[in-house]
Amino acid sequence: MTQLMQVDVFSAARLGGNPLAVFVDPPTLSDDRYQAWAREMNLSESIFVWPESSERYRARIFTPTCELGFAGHPTLGAAWALHHLGHLEGASATQVTEAGASPVSYESDGTVWFQPPARELANLVDPPAVGAALGIPTLWMELALPPQAAWVGVGHLAVQLQSDHVATVKPNLERITRLLEAHHLAGVLVWSFTAAARIHARVFVPAAGVEEDPATGSAAAVLGVILTQAAGVTEPTRYVISQGVEMGRPSEVLLTVNHTGPGSVAVGGRVAPVFVTEVEMGE
Repeated sequence: MTQLMQVDVFSAARLGGNPLAVFVDPPTLSDDRYQAWAREMNLSESIFVWPESSERYRARIFTPTCELGFAGHPTLGAAWALHHLGHLEGASATQVTEAGASPVSYESDGTVWFQPPARELANLVDPPAVGAALGIPTLWMELALPPQAAWVGVGHLAVQLQSDHVATVKPNLERITRLLEAHHLAGVLVWSFTAAARIHARVFVPAAGVEEDPATGSAAAVLGVILTQAAGVTEPTRYVISQGVEMGRPSEVLLTVNHTGPGSVAVGGRVAPVFVTEVEMGE
């Protein structure tokens, strides 16, 4: 039997944030079988984890339709669940996925943090093409920071909008899928500042079977890369990102940049347990 824990990530209370299924030390199965379990859970992501020591574990992450080399809310949710269930000990650990090693750490208030396995600025994307995919005019965009992609183990496109337009975006999901596939990206983040160091965000990941995501740690990490490498933020700064409000899943994503060195990026949040059970996963 395999332990299965469902948690809500980027929320201090259950029924908010982004739900996640964590399968702890599952048996060796075919890729199709892991995919079938993720499809059965029908959440934006499910994560399968294999503890290797009290400070290290391997992980595979699946959406309902595909496997991802890395993702943010599964990283935080799995790290919290393994710590809660006693598989991890101490104040820090390392998650290993196809994209590489991602350090995780725990604060006394229950906040979990991860550092992405990669930080790489990618290409600019033509604003009119982005506007057509998002169903918005380019004048809604803050073009002092044009649409920019970055890679953190998974790639996203970040588009800064004027503050009153994030909530009103009604994207053309087919066009977004084509745009993302053309640039080899997973999702598009639309965001704006609502106050100093406070951000309102939405994320669309249609190619992975997730039309809109309620909380996206990898997209927050991408934004951190863009702020430090393209927008010129050099001071240690902590941002609070509000996401998921439009979906009825309010989420709070924490983002810090430049805290452990120039260009460093870390994403944090709280995690709430929903249930824990056991399942028979055999072929």
